[in-house]
Amino acid sequence: MKIARRILALLLLVSVHGTGVIAQVSKRENIWYFGTNAGLDFNSGTPAPLTDGALQTLEGTATMCDESGELLFYTDGSTIWNRYHEPMPDAFGLGGNASTSQAAIIIPQPENPDRYFLFSVDAKGGPGGLQYAVVDMTLNEGLGGIVSKNHVLLARVSEKLTALRHCNNTDFWVIAHETDNNSFRSFLITRDGVSETGVESATGMIHRQYLNSIGYMKASQNGAMIALALYNDAALEIFRFDSESGVLSGSINLSSPNFYNAYGIEFSPDNKHLYVSTEYETSSRIFQLDISGTYSAASVMQSQVLTGSIPNSISGAMQLAPDGKIYIAVEGQDHLGVINHPDRKGDGAGFDPAGLYLGGRKSQRGLPNFMVSAFNPSACFARTLAPDIFTPNNDGINDTFQVSVVDGIIVQLDIFNRWGNQVYRDSSGNPHWDGKFNGANCSNDVYTYVLKFKTSENERIQEYRGSVIIAR
Repeated sequence: MKIARRILALLLLVSVHGTGVIAQVSKRENIWYFGTNAGLDFNSGTPAPLTDGALQTLEGTATMCDESGELLFYTDGSTIWNRYHEPMPDAFGLGGNASTSQAAIIIPQPENPDRYFLFSVDAKGGPGGLQYAVVDMTLNEGLGGIVSKNHVLLARVSEKLTALRHCNNTDFWVIAHETDNNSFRSFLITRDGVSETGVESATGMIHRQYLNSIGYMKASQNGAMIALALYNDAALEIFRFDSESGVLSGSINLSSPNFYNAYGIEFSPDNKHLYVSTEYETSSRIFQLDISGTYSAASVMQSQVLTGSIPNSISGAMQLAPDGKIYIAVEGQDHLGVINHPDRKGDGAGFDPAGLYLGGRKSQRGLPNFMVSAFNPSACFARTLAPDIFTPNNDGINDTFQVSVVDGIIVQLDIFNRWGNQVYRDSSGNPHWDGKFNGANCSNDVYTYVLKFKTSENERIQEYRGSVIIAR
């Protein structure tokens, strides 16, 4: 029985991981438009410059493709252009601004392949706040159209806007930060639409308006961390993120003259390094921080390494691309900086200040803002594995009751008899009950157990209840 249950559980796990593989090869991020008519196509595996873009903006943009990598539409947060680079009807005045760090982000509605939500934020904590529009790709003969717009969620927010998967791997969180307080707001996107009551997390520094609101916010690929740049405060912040509840916690503040005018920020694909772009006199500098060790400001600050500099230029956004490299906007230049091997430490990261030519078009400070859509099987799908029956008769076969948690960590196991009396407790993380209480055999009967565990990706303790039969 136990072997059969374990085989079934493993088959289910393989099935879920299989779904994850499909999700990971999504090509929704394969076309980029940004800067002054600049663009990139990643569909061949190697980025190819695009010169047909209609967009001209200083900072944030967003682009959306279908699952096969075909362009659907793109935006500067204020206007939407369709795949033929024509303005979508009525798709203007959407609340974004050409001078907003992360002016927009686009989220597909779960279980509805034709509908998208475009979120936008105003510049410097302006009155446009955080709002969203609804785009339906069945309109205008498949070129898309606006269903509704200007749904205001927050009155005033900083220029930071990011999104990532809920741990159920179906829904999404969109995260913004209010101004003049320390409140994050996480909004859940489901098959039913946008939940307009955001989950509040009051943690970290107060974000002021104007220059204090500038800078990027990003989520790690595993959904476990959120990091942001505080431009006018010469600081970074890192938080733990619970992708089930939408709550941010565990603020780490990193203040340093090295982070003067910190703007772009990005996680490495393996979630072990954090990169930030800063300004220093007439040049820009790129720093790498190791976030794989002790979760503390002291540990992270001690790990900082100068990855490279961009002489006589202003660097901007940083964006992890489908090819596994991180690209860096360089204002007014016909190229992007590139971190070729972002998972490697220090000089091994292979920073190139002019690594990608844009075919004659110009970068500005922004790059497309994408949701983190990687499948994460361990986020909130920890699975308990336990037999229904065991035979503690000392024959060497199935003599102990053993439980385990796939993609999780056992905190405690308690077992009770039918009268509610506790007969066993184990907090070792690897419980094995031999069917005894105070050294004496327990009778053949049904016993109830309570298993407390936490998932590999967050600290929230969960509880599972089940039953097991002793049959000697």
